[in-house]
Amino acid sequence: FPLLRISPRQGGRRTLGSWPCPLRTHHRHARTWSECSATHRLLYVSTHLKSEIAETLKNGTCNLAQIAQNLGMSQRSVQRVLEQEGTTFRKLTEDIRKTAAERYLQSTDLPFKEIAFLLGFSELSTFSRAVKTWYGVPPRKIRESGTRQIN
Repeated sequence: FPLLRISPRQGGRRTLGSWPCPLRTHHRHARTWSECSATHRLLYVSTHLKSEIAETLKNGTCNLAQIAQNLGMSQRSVQRVLEQEGTTFRKLTEDIRKTAAERYLQSTDLPFKEIAFLLGFSELSTFSRAVKTWYGVPPRKIRESGTRQIN
């Protein structure tokens, strides 16, 4: 899906309801965002939210304000989307880091320090502690085993 900018910058502000439905290929009856079902709107925004968090982690400045700005949304709107999904910004960010750490450790030969950097950890020791908390074993063991180690 193309990235939705909820607050267009050029040509003045338009209301969200007048935007073309981003999922109209999946349900042809919805011509505008307001006609799009709430479920599809939530799916679309949450997908982009997760992608934006994953990309922003690499910069080391992943916070709610930055993500909201990048998506053209208010912080409160981002929080509402997350509430509808039954999660928080912190938990979602942690889940994305955990999943990416597992993927990097099992399917790449990247040095641990590089993986830590890609996931937004400023220190290798912080990354190692996080992995041990998530999986119960240090990163080296996950890489050696090639299988998921969960407590």
